[in-house]
Amino acid sequence: MESKGENMRKTKIMAWTEKWNEMYTLESEKISRIFTDEMVAIYHIGSTSIPPIGYAKPIIDILVVVKDIEKVNLFYEEMAEIGYSNRGERGIALRRYFTKGGDNRTHHVHIFQDGNNNINKHLDFKEYLLTHPEDAKKYGELKIKLAEEFPDDTHKYQEGKEAFVNRLVAKSTRYKNPRMGGNMKFLLIFGPQAVGKMTVGHELEKITSMKLFHNHQTIELLHPYFGFGPEMWRLSALFRKEIFEQMSISTSAGFMFTYVWAFDLPGDWEFVDQVCDIFESKGHEVCFVELEADIAERLVRNKTPHRLQNKPTKRDVDRSEKDLIQTMEKHRLNSLPGEIKRKNYIRIQTTNRTPEQTAQFIKDRFGL
Repeated sequence: MESKGENMRKTKIMAWTEKWNEMYTLESEKISRIFTDEMVAIYHIGSTSIPPIGYAKPIIDILVVVKDIEKVNLFYEEMAEIGYSNRGERGIALRRYFTKGGDNRTHHVHIFQDGNNNINKHLDFKEYLLTHPEDAKKYGELKIKLAEEFPDDTHKYQEGKEAFVNRLVAKSTRYKNPRMGGNMKFLLIFGPQAVGKMTVGHELEKITSMKLFHNHQTIELLHPYFGFGPEMWRLSALFRKEIFEQMSISTSAGFMFTYVWAFDLPGDWEFVDQVCDIFESKGHEVCFVELEADIAERLVRNKTPHRLQNKPTKRDVDRSEKDLIQTMEKHRLNSLPGEIKRKNYIRIQTTNRTPEQTAQFIKDRFGL
């Protein structure tokens, strides 16, 4: 059970000190004696291990590499004897996470099995910042700024760092592996309901190596359990974010997502920015495809067999048509001229185009 102050621990930032290396050395010796032959390696990671950052929370992060992650539970009692609390995976699959010091944290221990991708991720991040002091300095400056802004909420402090850290991780990945990262194209296909987004996406899958994730996939998964209630939308947003995050670090050549974007809603703009940042922070190229069609054509497309097969919640056609018209009357579902500033952007009138023609046009325009 978490302590009551888990998300409200104070944000304490200090200037870098050699003392942190000494603290790591002492603690690593204790941990090494516990895991003995099961341990492959142990490392000092995080900001306290990187002097060029200049500032850090005074918490020593330790990375332990073991032969078999399933055997870590054999050492829980010994870890507790030297002051550590077992936190399980704590949101990262196949990790074992321990903390020391309660709400006044002094140490974090991250344990992974040999070969886990997170090991190189941590070590590459450290090496990159040690060899790129300008980026390290910017990171330190951001830490100071956020600590001043959120002195009593370390959770908000961590949230504020996330986008910048993601960009540094992408840089460190490309630094160590020049052939990795930055080669995926993310296609956001948006427009009103029944304009043909999913169908065009399926056609693109046939003529490119891109993968389609249409917006109704999470809806259709969750609707049988939660209807269109708030829990369905909460889980849908959570699933989508996790899928975006995992695809952004995959080796896929390209990824597409369809979305009904209400341009009059600030929340929709924020969502689009967040999705784009996930991919752009990894060095990937983002392309916008806006589709439009006359209302008469959209009403015809709303009841095509292909749409109804892939979207069970649209099979009540009368209800679906009513929702389509009401949404169009309530929200602006296509952009105004000049509203979208992105270089990689096209707008396509699809009323008299087949999905195959539209897909080919998109493929040629963006070199997919």
